[in-house]
Amino acid sequence: MQITYIGHATLLLRLGNVHILTDPNFDLKLGAFLPRVTAPGMEIGELPSIDAVILTHAHADHLSFRSLRALPPNIPIYAPAVIARWLRRSGLPLARPITSGGSIEIGSVALVAATAKHMGARYVMDRWRSEALMYLLDNGMSSVLFTGDTAISADAISLAQR
Repeated sequence: MQITYIGHATLLLRLGNVHILTDPNFDLKLGAFLPRVTAPGMEIGELPSIDAVILTHAHADHLSFRSLRALPPNIPIYAPAVIARWLRRSGLPLARPITSGGSIEIGSVALVAATAKHMGARYVMDRWRSEALMYLLDNGMSSVLFTGDTAISADAISLAQR
């Protein structure tokens, strides 16, 4: 396993020959107004071929439409169901919903989602996007728990003990 820290919650995970990008945000400003403290550790053009993107929640520091649109269009994006629908309506047709307890295979990597304890909504009018997930990725030789902004919770411990 290899983990490359790009910035905040953006990680490039390599498990065997599978590359997964987490909460990609390469923007120099978060939410179009808050400047980053440091630039991303690499540019989008420096990334290897990505097999999948996983999103934890819809805060601007974790979900960047600009960054998602700059990636090759053939990469599946896995996100909480309500966020996946929002992404598809916004022109990202490969956004796929995943629910807590759901699992998928990305090449040789098994991904299991669990509920994260993190409020995805910021304002009264955006409560619809409050769903947040964390993910366990395992290829049989290595595993990694990606929790985004979630603190350790019973769900995180249960997922990590799988």
